[in-house]
Amino acid sequence: MSENGKWLSLLINGGDMTKQWKQLLKRSQFLVRLVRSLRQARVSWRETPHLLPQEQAEQQMRQRRLPIIADYLHTHPIPKLQIGVGIYPQEGWLNSDLEPTSPDIIFLDATEPLPFADETFAYACSEHMIEHITYPQCQALLAELYRVLLPHGKVRLATPDLMAVTGITRSQDDPLTREYITFYTHEILGLYTPGWNRFQQHELAWAIEATHMQHYFPVTADDSACFVVNLLFQGFGHRFLYDYHTLATTLMAAGFTEIGRFAPGVSYDPCLCGVEVHGRCLGEALNQYETLVVEGTKS
Repeated sequence: MSENGKWLSLLINGGDMTKQWKQLLKRSQFLVRLVRSLRQARVSWRETPHLLPQEQAEQQMRQRRLPIIADYLHTHPIPKLQIGVGIYPQEGWLNSDLEPTSPDIIFLDATEPLPFADETFAYACSEHMIEHITYPQCQALLAELYRVLLPHGKVRLATPDLMAVTGITRSQDDPLTREYITFYTHEILGLYTPGWNRFQQHELAWAIEATHMQHYFPVTADDSACFVVNLLFQGFGHRFLYDYHTLATTLMAAGFTEIGRFAPGVSYDPCLCGVEVHGRCLGEALNQYETLVVEGTKS
């Protein structure tokens, strides 16, 4: 350390100095102000939490959502919560997502306790989101949804159907199954298209050469079902896929009753009809093929 650095360290930390030197240095108002500023800066640094840019952004979004939530609950006599809306916010619902894409979507991390009071909402929906969190995280989320729902409130969950996904490896005789496999291999994975598409550039694990596929797996629907199944298990950030029995049992364990299975867009409750929008990505026929929808009621 240089001599200047030593003196500066002594000044900041209040080290031992002779009375003569202290008196001499105190005559310089500039040094006095400098030392006070550096001491204060050191205290502030120790006391202030240091957030990464992403954490700072999330903190700001948590603050920004508070008046939005209050305004929504004040203006909607039948409050309804959407978790994980992506780019398709629903009119009349409080829309939330981990990565909000517009100002009318609030930030919400579904793996954390929900920022709502007990018995707040009449309805709660989540479409193609729960497969992105672990099973224990889903258990915790369902417990939270049970807490924030009003008595007799309803939850509706849509997610890829494990039986439909794995079923494509057993038989490709059905035309819709063949269309489903072809959609994912060509439109999503780009396995038979020269060059890498956007998905392959983002997910390098799927950067498979088209010449390899064309030579060794030439008949798309017959040869590439295994690739699609692995994509649905490992791609898109998926963590856990459900069949009806597992999801229904998990809802029951969280306290829900009157559990039932529905086709996308269909419900006995008018407020839950037509809430699924995943068909805009796949096409409605393929969404019906892929998606499991389950409802439950808070007793």
